[in-house]
Amino acid sequence: GRSISTMMWRSISPSQARRGIAPARCASEVDGKGGEKKVVLGFGSVCVDYLAQVAHFPAPDEKMRTETMQMQGGGNVGNALTGACKLGLRARLMSKIGNDGVGQSIVEELRAAGVETPFLIVQEGAPSPFTYVIVDREGASRTCIHTPGPPLMPEELDPKTIESVLEGVALVYFDGRLTEAALELMKAAKRKKIPTLVEAERLRPNLEELLEQADYVFTSAQFPIQWTGEEVLGEALLATAARLPEAKFILSTLGSKGSVMLDRPDDLSWSTSSIAKLKKKARELKVSMADVVAAALPDMPSTPIHKLLSEMMENRGTVDAVYSSETAQSLVGADSIGQKDTKVALGTAPSTSSFFKLEVREPTASRLQRRKDAARGEATANADAGSEGSYSSDKEKRGRWDLQAGDWVCGRLIYCPAAELPVDAVVDTTGAGDAFMASVLYGLVSGLEYEKMMALGSVVAAIKCGGLGARSALPSKEDVHHRLLQ
Repeated sequence: GRSISTMMWRSISPSQARRGIAPARCASEVDGKGGEKKVVLGFGSVCVDYLAQVAHFPAPDEKMRTETMQMQGGGNVGNALTGACKLGLRARLMSKIGNDGVGQSIVEELRAAGVETPFLIVQEGAPSPFTYVIVDREGASRTCIHTPGPPLMPEELDPKTIESVLEGVALVYFDGRLTEAALELMKAAKRKKIPTLVEAERLRPNLEELLEQADYVFTSAQFPIQWTGEEVLGEALLATAARLPEAKFILSTLGSKGSVMLDRPDDLSWSTSSIAKLKKKARELKVSMADVVAAALPDMPSTPIHKLLSEMMENRGTVDAVYSSETAQSLVGADSIGQKDTKVALGTAPSTSSFFKLEVREPTASRLQRRKDAARGEATANADAGSEGSYSSDKEKRGRWDLQAGDWVCGRLIYCPAAELPVDAVVDTTGAGDAFMASVLYGLVSGLEYEKMMALGSVVAAIKCGGLGARSALPSKEDVHHRLLQ
């Protein structure tokens, strides 16, 4: 192939980058106790968003004028790391852009937010990625049309670079893009026993292999359904957990409906080694693996997950509530989204189920067909028609997963409602999921209880919706109620 000339960004301009000027660091380098702040490393795509707000989404052949037009930094990993810095974390980025004006604006905005960029690879003569975003004011929705930049290839991540980028890192976050190179970084992180978080927003090539190694999984509402072929979210979460035995939790955002997590305790998260031990015990006793688990956990009920999730979402109960009702009603200040007298509140506290057992089901022919249809649709939307085989595996590849039909997944459900924001205060939902992700990064590094981490995500995402674009209204740590951060 053709030669690729790359370099690492060490400052804003290419000339400064070549001179090796030291990178900027987050505004606050140490925690309150005087120790070095833990580093979150983000790996994935960054871009520029061209945001056009219109009164309503245009019909075919309709001509319209924008109400507001802005150019901002975008991309899941860039947005999430920006939000993490605002919450007080030290954030480091690894990605790839082109050596052009768009690329320079990407770097300038990230560095201004405090994101470390010395491992941002730049390809000479290549365009940087960008996205057109149409923000529909009346429909409170946004439509994105993305143009990718140069691919980041595995051979560009030499051992010395990988060693350097992982230095001092407490958590590695993969946004689900640039997956071939991401797999190389994942292997290194696993060797160093650094926890990993993988985002699954939509089906992407080689994403499955990345997910199978993740310690934590964060998804859109639609991904578990597309990936498993299930028709309802509860069953899709169960099927996702069955296919990802290493994951300690699967957390899905549901937009205006909130978020839900399937959490597995450490002693029952069922890594490859623990599953092997259980299966060996089952063979010795000449019984099923489900019988072994049932005998070990006699008091753990078997519960239909879709029924439990529906009840939690409908009732919005306060079992094991994180907040009293008084605290829940006002979690941020009146001016936190730049609109006087506008409050964001979590009107109902997160609810948590007891631990329960869930039996894994064999995928039916109809579910497998829905998987294939979803993979074909995503490949076409990604201008990659004909490559759907790399987007989602079929039944023949199931042998590499540890859980089979009849095995058990043990866990609990945590449901958190969306934070309440007045309808007239909603400007743009672009990047709301990335704002939630910033809170997850903060929660994992800070050791927050999962309920509190999800509550923080709901509030931060709601505040973000008060401004145009993914970053303009992200809150700082001072904007958020202190009880959410401890």
